[in-house]
Amino acid sequence: MTRKFDQQNTQNKNKKRCYVFLKRQRHNLMIPYKKLNILLSIVTHSLFFMNELFAQDEVVDSFDYIPVFRSGHNLSFLLSGEYSTWNFNQMSASSNQNKISNFSNTGANAAFYLRYAYHINIISFFGFFIGTTAGILSEVEPYGKLKQSYGVLFPTLLGGLVVNMGQHFRVLSGFEYGATWYPEMKITTNSGNEKMISPVPDMFSAFAGFDYFVTRNKAITFQGGWRKQALITLNNGSSNTYLNTIGLENESYFVALGLTLQIGDFNQAINSVLPKR
Repeated sequence: MTRKFDQQNTQNKNKKRCYVFLKRQRHNLMIPYKKLNILLSIVTHSLFFMNELFAQDEVVDSFDYIPVFRSGHNLSFLLSGEYSTWNFNQMSASSNQNKISNFSNTGANAAFYLRYAYHINIISFFGFFIGTTAGILSEVEPYGKLKQSYGVLFPTLLGGLVVNMGQHFRVLSGFEYGATWYPEMKITTNSGNEKMISPVPDMFSAFAGFDYFVTRNKAITFQGGWRKQALITLNNGSSNTYLNTIGLENESYFVALGLTLQIGDFNQAINSVLPKR
């Protein structure tokens, strides 16, 4: 009896061992299929995500979803050509060596401007914009007695009106006020001496133009306008400072061509990449 019991016990143990062995083998055989299933799931979800992403890009690039008025932030890069005239007159001179005869000299400038504008809708396709412009200009044709060299346009106050005409086109007009610094401007006196004056005349400008959108958020910009600069003397010329003894004015006509990017709402862009609560 004892031997029979031991044999049955041994058989049961062998069966358990076989069961465990077969279970392990089955598990090992299933691992590649599970890995393949996981891989296929990842690929499927990735393809679905890419499809959704490209579908969104198609919607973004489509002109069918553009509102009647393009509101928001705009950044423009402008290259400008200018026909310019400097008018000079001297109110007094401390000596004959500093004496300069009045003159009016004409030349030409090339300029690069960076402009930011925020467009705000008033009603339907009509609105206004506010912003600022900064840049640098340089003479490409000399002004005779006056050596202008380069100028730095400090950030201006910019404002104007805009009309959106369809999906591709908008017309705008505006004005701006600021100041331009000419750090290396010189004037030749009647005695042949060069006098460094480095003026910072006040500037007022009026312009009109249009944007033509070649994509949803990129436009070719064309503008033309008029600019007036005047050096405002201090103390009505009573100061001994040389700049207070002269009157300097500039009048320019310009055309500008560039690229405008409609960069949307900064807050919306930031919130779109932040994790949702």
